[in-house]
Amino acid sequence: RGGWNTIVRRGVLITVGMGGNIRLPMRQWVAKEVELLGTSRFRAEFGTAVRFLNEGLVNGKPVITGILPVERAIEAFDLAADKSQSLKVQISFQNA
Repeated sequence: RGGWNTIVRRGVLITVGMGGNIRLPMRQWVAKEVELLGTSRFRAEFGTAVRFLNEGLVNGKPVITGILPVERAIEAFDLAADKSQSLKVQISFQNA
């Protein structure tokens, strides 16, 4: 739900993978006229999403819960698995 505010009016939400069931705020969804695209694995959507991030067309920071160094990778995966605590967790290889 924290990522909802990052979607602009008439924006597109691309969901990748086989996530669990979620509740959608349908009134807000319809009012914003948001388009939802889903894919079971990485295809053209993933490349587009990465390009958007790299070109600064979208800001991914609001959905990143934490960035942990590779030495704490197990902790990062545990945090990422607990959806009550996190949305997205990155593992940093900087200084590795």
